[in-house]
Amino acid sequence: MRSAYETPRTIFFLRAVWRRVAENVLRLFGVEPERTTLALTRTPPTPEDGLAAYDRLRRIFGAWQSESDQIDILQAEKWLASNEALDSIVADIKGRRHNQFRLLNSDRYHVDTLLDQADSIANALPDWDQANLQEMRRLHDLSSGLTHPELIDALEDALKHSESQWLETFELSERDGPRAAWAAQQPILENIFSLRRQLAAEPARRLGVAVSEVLLDEWNPHTRNSDIDRAIESAKTRYPHNLQGLAKELRDAPPPLPLPDVAEELQQKLFRHVLNAFLDAGGWDQAQLDHHDIEIDFTTLPNGFCWGTPNRIKLAIECYEDDVIRGLSNAMHECGHLLYLLALNRLPDAVKSQPVGRVNGYNTHEAAAMFFEQAGYKKRFFAITAPLIRSILHVDGPEWAPENLHALATRPDPHDMNWGTSELALPPNMAWRVLAERRILDEEMRVADLPRFWAETMQQFTGQPHDPDDFMVAESHWFDRQMGYFWAYQTGAIAASALHDALARDTPGLDQNAATLADYLRPYATFIEDRVFAQAGRFRPLILLEMASGTRPSMRTYLDRLGRLAEPGTGLHKNMQQNNQGADAKERMNVAFSRAPSDGSAV
Repeated sequence: MRSAYETPRTIFFLRAVWRRVAENVLRLFGVEPERTTLALTRTPPTPEDGLAAYDRLRRIFGAWQSESDQIDILQAEKWLASNEALDSIVADIKGRRHNQFRLLNSDRYHVDTLLDQADSIANALPDWDQANLQEMRRLHDLSSGLTHPELIDALEDALKHSESQWLETFELSERDGPRAAWAAQQPILENIFSLRRQLAAEPARRLGVAVSEVLLDEWNPHTRNSDIDRAIESAKTRYPHNLQGLAKELRDAPPPLPLPDVAEELQQKLFRHVLNAFLDAGGWDQAQLDHHDIEIDFTTLPNGFCWGTPNRIKLAIECYEDDVIRGLSNAMHECGHLLYLLALNRLPDAVKSQPVGRVNGYNTHEAAAMFFEQAGYKKRFFAITAPLIRSILHVDGPEWAPENLHALATRPDPHDMNWGTSELALPPNMAWRVLAERRILDEEMRVADLPRFWAETMQQFTGQPHDPDDFMVAESHWFDRQMGYFWAYQTGAIAASALHDALARDTPGLDQNAATLADYLRPYATFIEDRVFAQAGRFRPLILLEMASGTRPSMRTYLDRLGRLAEPGTGLHKNMQQNNQGADAKERMNVAFSRAPSDGSAV
C-alpha cells in the first residue's frame, strides 16, 4: 500500500519531468526558457507545497553552507601551507566546490523549482526566513547554468601556485625592476582572468548583467557597476581638490620622529595583547570560546588576514620590523574581522547553519574591520596605548610619545599614494583596480593594458605623473579567489566612517573615561555587534549599514573628513530619520527588500 508521503513525491517528480520537457521544447524553437515563460507550464503551488519546498531548501543549503565553511577553512590553510601540502588541500577544495555545484544544479534536487515554489509563500515566512530565501536565490543565480564544470578544476589548478608565483615576482622586482616583475605577472593574470570570465559567462547571461557584475556580486551582494560609477564620479570631483589642499597644509608642518626597528617577537606580544583586548571588549572569555567550540590560530606574517568560519579562525597580523605602527593598524583591522566572525556564533541555532547566518557580504566584513581600524587613528587611542607599547616593546624616548605615534599613524604623504601608506590613498587605488578589473572581465580592455590604465587613473586622481614602467601588481587578490573583492574595501571605509558618526551622536563623552585598551574598545564592539553583527544577513548589506548608521553612507562626506585630517566620528553625516528608527523588524524587512538592488549604494 502506498504511503501518504509518496503521492506528493510522485506529483513533484511529474511536475519536474514536465518542466524539463517544456524547457527542451522551447529550446527546439530557439527560445531560452525563463521563469516567466515556464510559469505557464506549471500548476501554481499550494501553501503546503511552498512550505515543503522551503524546508527542503533549508536542508540543501545547509549542506551547501557546510561545504562553504570547509572551503573557507581550507583556504586559510592553503595560504599558510608548504608546497608539499598544496596538492591535498587543493584536491579537497575541488571536491567540495563540485559538491556545491551539484547541490544547486543537479536534476536530483531541482533547486530552481523549489525556489519558485517557496517564493509563493515568502511573505508568510518569518523575517529571517524571508532573508534566507532571498540569499538562497542569489547564491543559486550566481552558480546556475555552468555548462563546463571542469572549469572549476581548471581555476583551482591555476590558483594553486599563482600566489607563490606572485610572491616570487617581488624578488624579480628588486633585482631587475618592476617592469620585469610585471612581465612575469602578466601571463599568470591572463589565464586567471580568462577562466573567471568563462565561469561567470552563463550566470551573467541568465541574470542579464555584465560578467564583471557576477564576480562583484559574489563579494558585494546586490552591488552593480552603476553603483560604483556614481561613487567614483563623486570622488573624481572632490579627491584632487582635497589632496592639493592637504599638500599645502602639510608642506610646512614638521614631520613626526621616525621609530627604530622592533623585533618580530616583541611585536607579536603587542599584537597578542591587542587580540586579548578585543576578546575582552567583545565578551569572549575562555568559557565563551569553549562553549562555542571556537579555535583562534594567531600568527604574524608580511600579509595580514582573518579568515575561516565563526568557530575556526586563522588570524595573521602584518609584521615589519621597520614599521610597528603599520602592524598595529593592521591588528585593529583584522581583529575587527575577528569580532564579526565570533558574533555569528551568538545567532539563533536555526539561523547559524543557513546562508543568512553567515557573513553578509564582504563590504559589511570590511566595514567592521575599517570601523576598528579607524578607531585606532584617534588621539585617545594612542594616549591609552602609548604606555602599553613602551612597556611591551621595552622602549622609551620622545618618538614613542602619544602625539608622535598618532602623527605617524595618521599623517599621509600626498606624494606617496601607494595602497597601504594611509587611508587617504584608498580611493584612487580602489578606483583603478575596480575599473580595470571590470573592463578586463567584460573584454573592454586587455591585461596587457594594466600599466597604462594604472598610470592614467592614478594621475587623474592625484594630479601626479605615474610612469607605466613602474607598474606591477602589489597585492594577491587577483592571483587568488578575490576577483571582485576590491570594492568592499571602499564601501567598508565609507560605511565605517558613517558608523563612527552615529556612535559619536549616540554616545556623548565617548572615549573619555577609558583607562585600558579593552575599555576603549568596548563601546565600539557593543555598538557594531548590536547594529550590524547580530543582524547577519537579515537585510541587504548596504541597506543594513544605512540602517545601522541612521544615514546613507556618503563618499562625499567620507572624502571631506579625510581632506580635513579629522578624526573618525567628526564627519558631517546627518542623522536622517528613515525606515529603521522605531520600526519593528517586519516593517524594516519589507522596506529593505522592496528596494531595487542598486538602492542604498554608498555614493
